[in-house]
Amino acid sequence: MMRQNLRREFPDASEEEIEAKLTEWLHTRPGAENGDCPGKPRTLSDPAA
Repeated sequence: MMRQNLRREFPDASEEEIEAKLTEWLHTRPGAENGDCPGKPRTLSDPAA
């Protein structure tokens, strides 16, 4: 859905530019800076994961 919003907002942007904007949004959106789940963020290499 956000990809479609970005396409409407930036109609002249290339697919690569839209993907870059989507990735940026996914990493900086309010309330989900550390992911969508509550709790302590972990990396996949974390043995306690």
